[in-house]
Amino acid sequence: MHNTALCEQCRDLVVFETAEQKITTEIKGIKFTYLATVAKCPNSDCHEELYVAELHDANIDKMKAAYTLARTETVKKLIDEITEKYNIGKKPLAKVLGWSETTIIRYYNGEQYPVKEYLSMLNSIKDDSRKYRDILEKGKNQLTDVAYRKSKAAVKELRIELPKSEKKIDSVIRYLLLKCEDVTPLSLQKLLYYSQSFNKVFNGKFLFKDDCEAWVHGPVYRETYYKYREYGHNVIDTVKLEKDNFSLSAEERELLDCVVKYFGCYSGKTLEQMTHSERPWSTTRKNLKPDEYSYDKISKDLIETYFREVKEKYNLINPNDLKSYSMDLFKKTPC
Repeated sequence: MHNTALCEQCRDLVVFETAEQKITTEIKGIKFTYLATVAKCPNSDCHEELYVAELHDANIDKMKAAYTLARTETVKKLIDEITEKYNIGKKPLAKVLGWSETTIIRYYNGEQYPVKEYLSMLNSIKDDSRKYRDILEKGKNQLTDVAYRKSKAAVKELRIELPKSEKKIDSVIRYLLLKCEDVTPLSLQKLLYYSQSFNKVFNGKFLFKDDCEAWVHGPVYRETYYKYREYGHNVIDTVKLEKDNFSLSAEERELLDCVVKYFGCYSGKTLEQMTHSERPWSTTRKNLKPDEYSYDKISKDLIETYFREVKEKYNLINPNDLKSYSMDLFKKTPC
C-alpha cells in the first residue's frame, strides 16, 4: 500500500500517518466496538482524516468481524440467561420450543444466527416467565420428568418473588423503561400519555385508571412525577427494575412496543412540544399563561375523542401505523 493520499483540505498529495481509533457503532440493535486504522494528514495545521481505499476496505472487514462476534455473544448470553433463569438445559429448552437440538447448539456456538421468529421467541420468554410457563406446560411431554419438575420449580420460585400489589401504571412504567433506552422523567410522562391514549383507541380501554394533569410541561401523572423527580433531567436508572411479570396483555405489549418505537426515539422536550400541539392539553390549559401552574385533570373523554379523530385522520389501522402520526407531529414541532 502506498502511503500517499489526497488531502481535500490541503488540496495536496501527502504522505499520511496512520493511527488506531476505537469505534463504537450499532447494527440491527447490536452495539459493538472495533479498532479501525485511520489515515491522517501530517500537516500540523490540518490533521484531516483521509480516504484510503485499502484502509477503508480493511476497516469494513474489521467491522463485519466485530459485528459477527458481538451478535454471536448476544445470542449466547440470551440463551445462557434463559437456561439459568428457568433451570433448564439447552437441549431440553430446544425440545420445549419445538426446535431441533442441533439448531440451538448452532445458535449458541455462533455457527448460525436465529431467524427473526426464533430470536423473538427467545427474547419474549426471557422477559416473560408466564409465557415460558405456558410453553413449558405445552411441551412437558418432550422432557424427562426430572427436567420438567426442575424447570417448573424455577418458574414457581420466580413468581413468588414478584410484587403482588403493583398498580397497572407501574407495570406499564417498568415495561417502558426496560424497552426504551435513556428515559428521563419528562419523556416517561409523555410516553405514558401516548400509551394510555392510543391503547384506548386501538384496544378499546385505557391502560390504567390514573388521570393526567395539564402541567406547564405537558400531561403529567402526579404520582409518577413524585416517584421519579429525584432524577431531574437525568436518565432513570433501570438496574434494579424487576424484569418480569408485567400485568399486560399481548395486545397491550404490542401497543407499548410501537409507542416506544415511534415516540421513544424523541427527547423529552420534543415530546413535550408534541403534546402542546394537541387539543387535550391545550384545551385543558384554556387561557392560562405558558408558565402558570395548573393541576386540572385532562379528562379521559377529551383524550378519547381527540385520539379517535387522529386515528381516523391518519388512517391508523394498527399500532404500527403510529409512525405517520409521530413523524407529522415532529415536523410541526418547533426546534
